[in-house]
Parts: sequence; structure tokens; C-alpha cells
Amino acid sequence: MTHPPATTAEPLCALTRAHRYSRFAVKLTDLDTLRAALERRRRRQLIEHGAFACAVLVPLIETVGGIEVLYTLRSEDLNSHKGQVAFPGGKRDAADTDLRATALRETHEEVGIEPNDIEIIGALDDVTTVLGKYVITPYVARLAPPANLSLNPAEVVDAFTVPMEKLIDPRYRKSEERVFDGTSYTISTITAGPHLIWGVTHAITLDLLERMKGL
Repeated sequence: MTHPPATTAEPLCALTRAHRYSRFAVKLTDLDTLRAALERRRRRQLIEHGAFACAVLVPLIETVGGIEVLYTLRSEDLNSHKGQVAFPGGKRDAADTDLRATALRETHEEVGIEPNDIEIIGALDDVTTVLGKYVITPYVARLAPPANLSLNPAEVVDAFTVPMEKLIDPRYRKSEERVFDGTSYTISTITAGPHLIWGVTHAITLDLLERMKGL
């Protein structure tokens, strides 16, 4: 997958660096307010026959300048969604007690963050992939900076953060044409980071921003 030139790359060192973006005044220490916002309009999808139940972690890092969101870039060697920006996560295993356990396990496997260093705040709406093969439950979580990442190169080739101020900025919202299985689609994207945010990750990001904008 070919990405457009990076516009405002946020390297991992941004986890400990102050930013000038401050419109999102909510502090992650005010967890009751944030939990309530996440539960509002919470929608769950039924897992149809043949679909896979999945979970991802939406990691938030509070810096001096505001809140940043952590994303990953999937390896080109994976069987599905190769080369795409994603949140850490994957399919539920039989050994997982619930989908939260799936999100924590997959995050540890992909980027090396220990479950004890993750505080899950709440869940966003379930989302499905275009063909309905995967039903994904996103869990919003707090990470304390600095986030000590250890990427699994078999699954993840990059990790980066984007300030929420940039995620909501219309200057970083674009549309483009993509062809899937011979059919052309217009897709919405966010260009605020070094890699293009689109698809399911784009939908999860917009849901997160909608929940937090009134805080």
C-alpha cells in the first residue's frame, strides 16, 4: 500500500514532549466523566455465523500539552489488513476470558506493553469490516508516558502518536478513491500522522473524538 507523503509525523519521543495543542482540556485522571462519555450510545454488534470476534486497544497518552492517540502500522506480511494503520488487537482466542483480555493480550504481543501498565476506561461502539468477517470491540485505555514499546516485527513495523487536536482538524481530513475487488470506492481518511488513517481505524477514531469533544 502506498502512503501519501507524511505531513506531521509524530515520533514515539512525542510521548514525553509537550505540545501546543490544548483544546481537549479533559484530563485522563477524570475517569468517571470519561467512562460515562464512552458508555453513551454504546452499540454492540451481533457476531454472525462465520464472523470473528475481535478486540483492539485505543491507547491514550496524556502529555503536558494534551492527549495523544497511539497507532500502529501493520506488517505487509500479514494475511489481512496488511500495511494498514491500526490499533493493537486481533481475534479472540479460546483462552481469553473476554474481549478485554483479547485486547490486552494482543497489545502485549504486538507492541510489548504489559497488561498491568494499561488502564481500560471503557468501550466504543463495535465496528465491522466491509465484508462483515470481523466484528471489532474497541477498548479505550490510558497509558502513562513514557510508553515503553517493543514492536513485534512479524506484526507491526511502526508505531506513532497523533495529538487529538490534529485528529479533529479539518485540514487533515481527505477523501480518495480506492479499488477493492474491481469496484471503486470513495474512502474518508485522516492525514495527521506519518501514515494514512482510513477504514475501520478511521471509524473508531471518529467515534472516540465524538465521545470526547463535549468533555
